[in-house]
Amino acid sequence: MMRRAKPTATKSISGSHESTISIAGRMIEKTKSVDAVWAGRVLFIICLLVVAGVLGFLGHHILDDAEIKLAKKQFGSIADRALVSAQQITERKQLGALTLASVIANQLPESDPWPLVFFPNFANIAQNIIATSDGRAMALAPLISPDELEDFEEFA
Repeated sequence: MMRRAKPTATKSISGSHESTISIAGRMIEKTKSVDAVWAGRVLFIICLLVVAGVLGFLGHHILDDAEIKLAKKQFGSIADRALVSAQQITERKQLGALTLASVIANQLPESDPWPLVFFPNFANIAQNIIATSDGRAMALAPLISPDELEDFEEFA
């Protein structure tokens, strides 16, 4: 058997070439690894942004609905109280007018002198009824027909 001579120069060249390829391969692998890391980071940030957007949208939607419900509930409550208060004020004023009419009707029960009537102490009685009924003013204003106008103006 014959021995082959090992080419030392070829071996060193091919070894050098293989090590260059090996280094280049490792560089490519590192570059791929770095690219994969950056791609993962970008993908992670995109996922975070999507999750933040979805949560922000849902949070806004939930809070918006809650605010609308609360506003409707508060408006209903305030409107109900205002309506009750307005009804009570109107009822007090109506009762004040009825009270004054009852007092005048009892003081002047006869219809003959109407509309030419004078009611003594009207201002004092009316003032007390105004305070009770939360009114501003009360008046005794008899209704007159056109043919009674001249007599009423002379009486006044």
